Amino acid sequence: MSTNSYPLLFTSTLLTGTEGLVYATPTVPPTLTLQDLTIKLTNVTNATATASVWAVPSGGVSGVTNAVVLDMSIPAKDFILIPVERCGAGSSINALASSIDAITIQAVTGKLHTI
Repeated sequence: MSTNSYPLLFTSTLLTGTEGLVYATPTVPPTLTLQDLTIKLTNVTNATATASVWAVPSGGVSGVTNAVVLDMSIPAKDFILIPVERCGAGSSINALASSIDAITIQAVTGKLHTI
C-alpha cells in the first residue's frame, strides 16, 4: 500500500553565492520519493539577481543533467515558481544565488510518497 505525507519540506532560506544543500530527501524507506515539489525563488533586493537550482540524485553531483534552473534571472522585488521533477530517496535540492543575500528559496508544495 502506498502512502503520502505532506511535511513542511523547508522554510524560506536565504541563498549564498556558494552552492549549498537546501533539502535532503530521507533515505528510509528506499522506495520513498519526493513528488509535486514547487519551489519559490524570491529576489529580495532592488536589483536583478540570478539563481541556480539542482535536483541531485543520491550519490550524484550537481551538473547540467540534473539542473532545475541555471542562472535564472529574477527581477528586483519579484519571484518565480518552479516545478521540480520527482526525486528519489537520498536525493537533494541544492541551490546558489549570484549575490549573497539576494534570493530566498522556499518549498511551496510537495509531498513524500512511499510505495
